[in-house]
Amino acid sequence: SSRVLWTLAVTQFGFKQLFAAVDQWTQVGVEFNAGLGAWCFLFGTIMYLKGPLVGAYYTSILVIWTFGSVFFALGSFFLGYRHFVMKV
Repeated sequence: SSRVLWTLAVTQFGFKQLFAAVDQWTQVGVEFNAGLGAWCFLFGTIMYLKGPLVGAYYTSILVIWTFGSVFFALGSFFLGYRHFVMKV
């Protein structure tokens, strides 16, 4: 059944269709970057709550949170483009 769902997803909603028009790829940019940013903050927060805040471990938490911030910022740039340039 998962193979059927995957085949349906690829044939009906293929990856090529996601980037076929500006409207679609900017929408993907908004949602994808917001999702990645949220996952970075989630994992960074879990690491922050679980581990000792010293050395390389703490540095990796800060790097993960920085990536989360960058992804959220990229998503907002896509959203701004959609709003101000495309008037969507």
